[in-house]
Amino acid sequence: MSDFPANMRHNLILTRDLERIGGDDREIRRLRDKDELVRVRRGSYMPKSDWLALDAEGRHRARIHAVAANARIEPVFSHFSAAALHGIPIIGNLPVDVHVTIARGSRRRGQPEIRTHSLALAPHEIDRVDGLLVTGLERTLIDLALTTSFESAVASLDWGLANGASRQSIHEELERMSPPTRRKAAEKAIEFADSRSGSPGESLSRARMHILGFPAPQLQVPIHDARGRVGIVDFYWPDLQLIGEFDGRSKYVREQFTGDKSTADVVLVEKVREDRLRATGRGMVRWGWTVAEDMNAFGRHLMAAGLTTSR
Repeated sequence: MSDFPANMRHNLILTRDLERIGGDDREIRRLRDKDELVRVRRGSYMPKSDWLALDAEGRHRARIHAVAANARIEPVFSHFSAAALHGIPIIGNLPVDVHVTIARGSRRRGQPEIRTHSLALAPHEIDRVDGLLVTGLERTLIDLALTTSFESAVASLDWGLANGASRQSIHEELERMSPPTRRKAAEKAIEFADSRSGSPGESLSRARMHILGFPAPQLQVPIHDARGRVGIVDFYWPDLQLIGEFDGRSKYVREQFTGDKSTADVVLVEKVREDRLRATGRGMVRWGWTVAEDMNAFGRHLMAAGLTTSR
């Protein structure tokens, strides 16, 4: 590939840089025709191999950096885009549009692939992450709680409570913002959030248990047998002596879980752990993303394990 001047972040190739050194975009068009470049957004490109190596969150961050690189006034990224920069999980797909917040009452011409929110921002609500201006953690959590589903808001807030935010600081931010709509929905999610949730999938599951009227489980409960502690389980209903486990794919592929073990070794270890758990006389119900994302299927799955719902 030609030696283009590349933006330092995400290997972005900016047409404005070509113009600055006296070039033009004919080479970009040629490489796009050869399927070697991907258009990230207007005026920004990336080698296709780099783009394909990114997951959905990484691609959204690339779009964010493309917006920042081409902006005349430094933007403040917010909502879903702030979540991507902070690493806050959401349930569902990230949008293609990049989200920015401008001062309430400001006028800015709409731009393709940019979602602009006109909201008041205090100086303490703005941080810098990865070199970019972004709404702070508490403000971002509230923005998400006001604009996403209960399940997604809970997943974001669970993560926030486990990563430096406090319930009090989130409540104070909500009080300061005094939103005209969806305040009760945000308050409900804030009160329900729990820092003990081990993953977005566990947060989604717990939120849907609540929506469906199932009894609230205990979280992250250590289970012992005659040989000692077997492990910590995601969910536990002591009245039913029932263990619940969410099986996210990351449990078997992420380095923090697997260490230097192969996936086959990790699966074997998990099988031995499950056998020991069941040998204590407790029941067990397991599920993954496919079941958790289908509300009806999830309800049927839990009822088949012996849980009853009040709905």
